[in-house]
Amino acid sequence: MFTVDNENFQIYENVKQYWFCLRSDKFNIIYHDNVKTNERTQDNKTYILLFENVYQGAFAHWFFDSAIFLQYYHKLNEKFNGKLKIFTINNPERKYKKMLFDFFDIPKENILYCHKELTHIHRLSRDNKWMSEKNITLPENNICITCPIINLNNVNFDKTNYKNRIYKFKELFYKKIDKNLPTIENLFFPRNKAQNLSVNNRKINYDRVYNTLKNKQYIEYDTMNTEKIIDQINLLVNSKNFFVDYGSSLWVNGIFCENSNIFVSNNLDQHNGDYGHCYNTLLEILKEKNNVYFIS
Repeated sequence: MFTVDNENFQIYENVKQYWFCLRSDKFNIIYHDNVKTNERTQDNKTYILLFENVYQGAFAHWFFDSAIFLQYYHKLNEKFNGKLKIFTINNPERKYKKMLFDFFDIPKENILYCHKELTHIHRLSRDNKWMSEKNITLPENNICITCPIINLNNVNFDKTNYKNRIYKFKELFYKKIDKNLPTIENLFFPRNKAQNLSVNNRKINYDRVYNTLKNKQYIEYDTMNTEKIIDQINLLVNSKNFFVDYGSSLWVNGIFCENSNIFVSNNLDQHNGDYGHCYNTLLEILKEKNNVYFIS
């Protein structure tokens, strides 16, 4: 184990497959066993950052569970002489991954893509060997670095550390925003119709939103048009009233709002119940600098 900016990272050698259990917050590792001793040289090793879990196809999960560790990538890469690769699932395609890799200046050649799709059952991520079932293996003769386990569905987590990590992550984006843009009186992000986690697909009734915006000036923005994440954040930090549906769009976009009124459609009450701890914490963060209203 080693520490970067108060975050602890674990090192494993010659990992073939990995998964972790949310209930125990423990990594499970299957190792390659057919690498010849004389091939285990420092020069031939592949260094890999394992930062994703099987919830990676959902925007908020990937943002808060995985992408949040991209802020440490370059310091980690220095420790491994510029040889550190990132392992990421690329099927189904998610545009938000590319935008975050670009924001953190992580070149394509430093990314190991997995092009096999995971089945929906793997979202449960308790004790499933998803890589084994899909016959996915990491390159032999590797050094793998794992990030701390955190997931929006975690039952047990360190709330203070969780919030501080988000504050630090958010500040990296705030350093690049333009607060001198014109104020947007009303900003509306309808739910995307593409690249959503299919089991979460749902039709949203926006009648109340449109009735509220009737005869008012507003911007209706399709986030699939975003090419640079900072451009989308610029809209958010300069908006006075922000209309969004409940889910990933609320959690990720909402944290960048500042002194705004956030109007939330389609409240699924996901921040209640056994898995509500992280969602409640995100809601607390949103309410620190904004007013949040659930309108349907």
